[in-house]
Amino acid sequence: KKSEENIMKLGCNYWASNAGTEMWRQFDTEVIENDFKVLREHGVEYLRVFPNWRDFQPVEPLYSGGSTFERYQLSGDRKPTNKYYLDDDMLDEFGIFCDLAEKYDMKLIVGLLTGWMSGRMFIPPIICGKNVVKDPECLYFEQLYIEGLVETFKDKAAIYAWDHGNECHCMGGAENFVDASMWTRMLSNAVRAHDTTRPLITGINSLTADGTWRFDEQADVCDMLVTHPYPLWGTHTKNDRMNYIRTTLYSAAINKLYSDLGKKPCFIEETGTMGPCICSEDFAADFLRVNYFSSWANGNDCLLWWCANEQDMLMTTPYTWTMVENELGMRFSDGSPKPVLKEMKRLSEIDIDLPEADTDAVCLLTADQDGWGVSYMTYVLSKQAGLNIEFADANKEIPESDVYMMPSIKGSRVLSKENYLELKKRVYNGAKLYISYDGGILMGFEDLTGNKVLDSEFSGYSDTITINGKEIPFNANMHLYYENTRSEQIDTPHITVAPYGKGKVYFVDFPVEAMLIDKHRAFSNNVCEIYKKIFKDEIDSHIIKVNNENVALTIHQDGDRVLAIAVNHSECTQKIDFVTDCELVKVHYGNIDSTKALDAVLVEFKK
Repeated sequence: KKSEENIMKLGCNYWASNAGTEMWRQFDTEVIENDFKVLREHGVEYLRVFPNWRDFQPVEPLYSGGSTFERYQLSGDRKPTNKYYLDDDMLDEFGIFCDLAEKYDMKLIVGLLTGWMSGRMFIPPIICGKNVVKDPECLYFEQLYIEGLVETFKDKAAIYAWDHGNECHCMGGAENFVDASMWTRMLSNAVRAHDTTRPLITGINSLTADGTWRFDEQADVCDMLVTHPYPLWGTHTKNDRMNYIRTTLYSAAINKLYSDLGKKPCFIEETGTMGPCICSEDFAADFLRVNYFSSWANGNDCLLWWCANEQDMLMTTPYTWTMVENELGMRFSDGSPKPVLKEMKRLSEIDIDLPEADTDAVCLLTADQDGWGVSYMTYVLSKQAGLNIEFADANKEIPESDVYMMPSIKGSRVLSKENYLELKKRVYNGAKLYISYDGGILMGFEDLTGNKVLDSEFSGYSDTITINGKEIPFNANMHLYYENTRSEQIDTPHITVAPYGKGKVYFVDFPVEAMLIDKHRAFSNNVCEIYKKIFKDEIDSHIIKVNNENVALTIHQDGDRVLAIAVNHSECTQKIDFVTDCELVKVHYGNIDSTKALDAVLVEFKK
């Protein structure tokens, strides 16, 4: 049996195969038990499950003459038997469900406030048409609902964690981050008033640094953050084929961003390829595999597929509304396993304790830029170059590091004056700073970069440079005219380096990362050579290296024990040449010489 420490956990999101979102109204223990049996036999250990809010708390108002409110009741003219207005039949069913999960040794992540699911709202009559985030009547019943479920089932051994609910932000109502924060604080408090023993997860996946639903605010009120990285729905993810490095690194990149900026563990709560109109069933298995290794290597220890069962035979909404929700299961309609479920079984047999990966640099995300787009492109380029990075918000506390990156700085704010002065101080004391330019304004620009600006224009221009003998096309929104007063050029006038105290500042006068955001096949144009050149010292210092930009390498050290995961992010077999002075101990997974498309090799060395 696997331990909980640094071991990759696998599972899926679950609705019963016979009924989908209607499973509680069409509750069938025989169907559920058969589902569990098949899933468990194929390595599924964790299930994210959903007590449908509409069914579990079917509250409606009762009025007398002149529309005078009399009392609340349950649908069907029923008086509630508990103070939480929960339906007794639904509670009985969920109890049976938990017991079946325990029987098959499956752990449940319970999405409590499931009022939004697969394109449809499932809310009690009393909530319809109201603001679920701010309306007092909504808040009253939401709190009762969560308290009632947690109090009733807190002793069920199968329940691993509580989840606020499925993508609660999709129910609407939050106008600003204060609304969003206060609401999720209420949800968290309702859970913790009755159970402090289990992890509390936010089911909200669309987080940003400064929007309505924020990394820090959600992290403050839960134990884990989540991502739902579907390439079909993601931002800046649809420019390339599903088997291209931009797409296959999406899950790892966004998970890393969430965990670093939220400063809490983050896992892949939902992912998938969105059916056979997007890619083949065989490729879905490849997609699971590459995301398993890539996300695990970069700090994520749980991946849940969407979803357990096919729903193409169901004639209820939302399955009659939207075709995309019908063919997303890990099993075909006849119950047989798809390739992706077979692959999950194979991956579930990997049982290795993986220490945290080594990190080379801190990437500071600045104001006025497309934060996700820039961080995503920086992450992919870094992986191609052999560099491992972590993220930080440049306008919050800056982590200690020997190497900093400020990619594609833009606008007049960039970062606060206080943080800017602190960053300059760290560089002056010996740190290395990389800046690429998208029109951002920095105080004391010449003092920092060793370049004196003569003139500029927002005309947009394109050019080509040569780095390490390879041509790199680039484009920029702002043309900066400057002279080198204290800096030296690196292979081209467009890249300079200047001493700053004991440290160094590298400056690229075009937006290396932002120019790639919506460009097709952006990572086939040698752009990573810029990183290879600038961060050569950091890359060369690695105890293990793989010189292949299609292969992302992470190094995990624990005393004299060193684990290396090399993940092939290309559509063809790649040769793996580990360059190291370490002693080979064991190949835990894969082939040490080469790895097939979208696969990996996991090797243990000894220093």
